[in-house]
Amino acid sequence: MTPETHTAHEEGTAALLEETGWPFLASDHGPARLSSNINDLTLAPLQRAAEQLRRQLPAEELPRTFVDHALIARWEVDVRFWGREAQGALAGLPAAVRGPLYQSLSRRIAATFKTDRGRRADLIARLAEGLAIAA
Repeated sequence: MTPETHTAHEEGTAALLEETGWPFLASDHGPARLSSNINDLTLAPLQRAAEQLRRQLPAEELPRTFVDHALIARWEVDVRFWGREAQGALAGLPAAVRGPLYQSLSRRIAATFKTDRGRRADLIARLAEGLAIAA
């Protein structure tokens, strides 16, 4: 990992942890050390899994696969991680594919009643942001 990608990775990690409510990162106990430990315990395995999926699957299948992971995730940080991955994967697809896939994924998410309503709404909103980013 280059210094530039390491810095970008840490900024992304910090944003994700802040978004999921890890308030103790700003404590007096060494936020960098805590951030690193939390990253090792939570995000690093998720990042490895996402990279493995990127190597194994065609780009068109990644948004659906990442959404599926988000829908079955137990922890909020996992849900948000997979949601961000789905958003990025959707944004990276050609425009002709993005709209119909977004609609299909939104219906799939809305119909998954085993997942909390708030999580479903957040996931759909994140995918919509992926469309906006790519537009």
